[in-house]
Amino acid sequence: MNEVTKIDRLLIVDDEKNVADTLRNISCNLGYAVKVADNIATFRKLERDFDPTVILLDLQMHGNDGVEYLKVLAKQKSSASIIVLSDTENRTSWTTSQLGSVLGLQMAAMLQKPISIHALRRELRKLMHGSTPLTAARLSAAIKVGQVRPHFQPKVTRSQNGSWQVGEVEALARWYRSDGSIVLPDNFIELAEDSGLLGGLTDSMLQQVADQLGRWNKQGHRVRAAVNLSPTLLTDRKLPDRLERLLGKHGVENNQLILEVTEQVVIEHTQATIGVLSRLRAKNIGLAIDDFGTGYSSLEQLYRMPFDELKIDHSLIRRCQSNKDIRTIIEAIVILGQKLGMTVCAEGVETADAFEFISGTGCDKQQGYLIGKPVPAAELEMLIGQTMSDLRATRAIA
Repeated sequence: MNEVTKIDRLLIVDDEKNVADTLRNISCNLGYAVKVADNIATFRKLERDFDPTVILLDLQMHGNDGVEYLKVLAKQKSSASIIVLSDTENRTSWTTSQLGSVLGLQMAAMLQKPISIHALRRELRKLMHGSTPLTAARLSAAIKVGQVRPHFQPKVTRSQNGSWQVGEVEALARWYRSDGSIVLPDNFIELAEDSGLLGGLTDSMLQQVADQLGRWNKQGHRVRAAVNLSPTLLTDRKLPDRLERLLGKHGVENNQLILEVTEQVVIEHTQATIGVLSRLRAKNIGLAIDDFGTGYSSLEQLYRMPFDELKIDHSLIRRCQSNKDIRTIIEAIVILGQKLGMTVCAEGVETADAFEFISGTGCDKQQGYLIGKPVPAAELEMLIGQTMSDLRATRAIA
């Protein structure tokens, strides 16, 4: 199955490569086929040959401003929906958008730089026509009928003899659509948040993960599984008891479940959530602080909150080989977490060099595409208990 169905065509008009790459990644993940133009000559050719259905247009292009691009589109009688991007004042963007409308163009939206990823995804979803659009009603129905299911990404833990062994997994949601495509969570988590479905989605994932852990236990595969916890559940005082009953029903020990909470959520909900988190830890359910290193949590918050695992954000791990300061930060985070009594996990480990560096820091766990991608439960079973040496032998990891 294809994880993304590419039907709608998006043309990005921006001469800042980093910005264009970010816009391309977001758009591709939503299901767009994407081309990039960084000058007016390339734009003219792609507008004719690629025939975009949507155009992301930066008004501040070197050499030619956005108005020149709009004139080209008007001359070609383009029917594409146009989203204007600008880092100038809103009035200038509004005037340009009005000009586009006068020229007979389909002006869909104006977005201010730095661009909100949430707003961009929302606007791009609205403009998709080639594939069935992702809507709250469709997502709600998918959750109810079991079309949103967990894939499991393996994690390796350092053993006493120094080897790394698969004994934990992270459950990551996948939406299996009736057209045969699989939608990644980046494309529907915000939709779930906006429509009040995130709590129900998390409950469904917890139930499916508990059921799978029970199945693995019966097969002799005792593993731990992590699930991302919705912020909407952090103030639910009944959650600890409900989870304990759920795990018991499936023959799963409490410490086989790990709940992951992002650093940003901790910052915003410290007072409201500490009681629920403390009760979860009292029941021996694992708690991990996720995406650490991207927010601004204080050391006081770290020791006050009852976490037993700290996960270093993948954005740091992916830059560790090219940036000495990043390596120093990672080493400090490992020491900090362990001094506070937590195990430390590195996310986003994708290369052998990164794996070796993380191993040298004393980090306890590693997770990423080098170890394994998220896969259905049946495929994951083959990895349980394997060491990195086993993985290297079977998958030719350098």
